[in-house]
Amino acid sequence: MELKTEWSEGTLIITPHIDRLDAQAAVEFRKEVLQHVADWKRVVLNMVFVSFVDSSGLASLVSVLKGLPPGATLRLVHVHANVQALLQLTRLVKVFSSYPSLREALEA
Repeated sequence: MELKTEWSEGTLIITPHIDRLDAQAAVEFRKEVLQHVADWKRVVLNMVFVSFVDSSGLASLVSVLKGLPPGATLRLVHVHANVQALLQLTRLVKVFSSYPSLREALEA
């Protein structure tokens, strides 16, 4: 799986280059993202390429959140409408903060 990582304003920005975060991709996604987030207090997950998420994908997002250091934050950015609808349906919008732009996520 290809992940682009970059740093801005003390924040780690991770952009997975996948279109589906599903059962096939979730385990590798979780494993690779967790390798990057261990030392960061602020993490932004840029979901610009992810157009579909299933229950395994949701579980991997929750695992990433739980794998952050104490007090760290995870923000989602560029969340596709159908993925945002799934977050609302599952009430995970209360757990994940999502923003329409990277700038807004960095400023929050």
